[in-house]
Amino acid sequence: MSESETEIQESGDEISSPKSSRKKRSLAYQHFDYEEESGNYHCKICRSKYHKKSDGSTSALVKHLRATHPSLFNAKNATLDGFVKTEGSKQVDKIEPFTAAGLRKRIMEVTVLENLPFRLAEKPSFQSLIKYCNSQATFPCANTIKSDVEKLYLEKKIELKGELMAIDSKISFIIDAWTSANQKSYLGVIAQWIDTKWDLQIRVLDLLELEGSHTGERLAVSFMDLLDEYEISSKILGVTADNAGNMNTFAEALERKLKRRGIQFTQENNRIRCLAHIVNLICQAAIDKLEKIACEQAMEVDSDPDLEDADRFSEGVITKLRHGVVKIRSSPQRLEAFRRQCELINIKHLELIRDIKTRWNSTYDMITRALKMKQPYSATLQNHAALTKYRLSDLDWSIIEQMQRFLEVRNADFRQKEHLEQYISDEEIGLEGIDSQTSEPSDQDYPSWLQEVAIKAMEKLVQYYPTSHGLAYIAGTVFDPRLKIEWYEASKFGIDAISGYRKRLTEKWATSYKKGEGTRDKDQTADVHAEEFPQLSAMAKDFLAVAGSGVPVESLFSNGPDILSHRRLNMKVDTVKQCICLKSWLKCVEAQSLGTVVAEKMCGDRI
Repeated sequence: MSESETEIQESGDEISSPKSSRKKRSLAYQHFDYEEESGNYHCKICRSKYHKKSDGSTSALVKHLRATHPSLFNAKNATLDGFVKTEGSKQVDKIEPFTAAGLRKRIMEVTVLENLPFRLAEKPSFQSLIKYCNSQATFPCANTIKSDVEKLYLEKKIELKGELMAIDSKISFIIDAWTSANQKSYLGVIAQWIDTKWDLQIRVLDLLELEGSHTGERLAVSFMDLLDEYEISSKILGVTADNAGNMNTFAEALERKLKRRGIQFTQENNRIRCLAHIVNLICQAAIDKLEKIACEQAMEVDSDPDLEDADRFSEGVITKLRHGVVKIRSSPQRLEAFRRQCELINIKHLELIRDIKTRWNSTYDMITRALKMKQPYSATLQNHAALTKYRLSDLDWSIIEQMQRFLEVRNADFRQKEHLEQYISDEEIGLEGIDSQTSEPSDQDYPSWLQEVAIKAMEKLVQYYPTSHGLAYIAGTVFDPRLKIEWYEASKFGIDAISGYRKRLTEKWATSYKKGEGTRDKDQTADVHAEEFPQLSAMAKDFLAVAGSGVPVESLFSNGPDILSHRRLNMKVDTVKQCICLKSWLKCVEAQSLGTVVAEKMCGDRI
């Protein structure tokens, strides 16, 4: 008997070899069918053929299973015993044997994770699929799946509460309101913190039903009730929200409520305005100003009959482009005509993009794609009489090109002011045009309309970004190893301002961390610098968890339309909440090792 065959010999059901009275114990036979007429073994999985050795050796069968179907081979105990998950050469957990309870659990999980109806398990086609895999399978009804969702939701919520209560660091929150397709209102709440391995952890806390008017006071009451339910109100560091008026009153009410409990929280230092929302407001203000200027100038040039059509300032340039894109996209015939124009000009066909008002970069994407497809786009409009009014002149395209550069925000970070300043030269507001590459005064002579657009955008930035000097912003900048205090110096902040930032950070460290609070992670982290500077490390960990935007909670709401399809609009509020939250909790298991750039840098660089 060969060495390979010996390796897989184990006690078990005896299997008689064909044309032999000897009894074989090799489990390799379990994965092959023997064809007596030809004397060949056929793999049950891929039907590969192997001729039976005269000495009864199974080494060829074993080699095939090792090389082609490693998931069937358990190298640890040298047996072939069904399905075993592998990860490279490393053995992982063995898959559970089939049980009715296991099937029921997995049906419930796939229902939640894929936003499927509870009646999935009652569908004949689904049952046929499962029966094909296991003829003994039995199926739960829709009410059972719904009940299982509720039970698992409650179990996971208890687990999350225990996890949050065990955290020694501070927690930051992201909140936003959402109205579903069946006109129910919710308040989404997400928690963020950095664990002892410097991994950013993000967890959905809940989706709270909102009744009545969405005043800031009511939002604050609902939020505080949730913190009390999880028993984490004392761990709050910051709250990120959008710039709606009720969020201002929410922050004020929250500050009062926490102050009565002796918890430090101020609107200036601990309320963070969603930067992505601010950028969107800036872009929308700029576009609205451009459209207004265009309308005003169009009225002026229309009254001058001596001007050629090419010299006329088009009315609503961005609006005209948007309407043209919509008209082409909404008709199969026009889409086909657009494709033909791409073929005639020998340009790769790319779909035209329509902007969305709530997405700050979508107008930029629409303009960029239109500029790339300028020739086939213009030709399509020219060849359809109903679309000729949306044609763009050379002057229009020139304006669009300049707006593309203006809207090009590479990163939603602190550079918004710098980006806007390069277009402005206005003595009244004390700004000079700044070159974004050199940070020096720019000699670029931008047209007056573009300067007006930039000024309007700057006004919106100043209006909605008044808390940039709050402690959360300062600490987040200084502790970020990509920025540090040098960022303020490179951005030409005044010496007095930088000195004030240092002082505020020092005072916060002295009052909240120096006296022992910051030593909490000293024995739990492997980071050398964290051991060397435990209090400073704890402070950095707290502030780096603050979210700069509300994107995570917006992503949470994006599940809503999939869950509440037109066939499920009668779904109860609690069921919607349970499905959305449970889906997030089940998926976060896959993201346990999430590490940010900041986390990686903090583990290797000096704080």
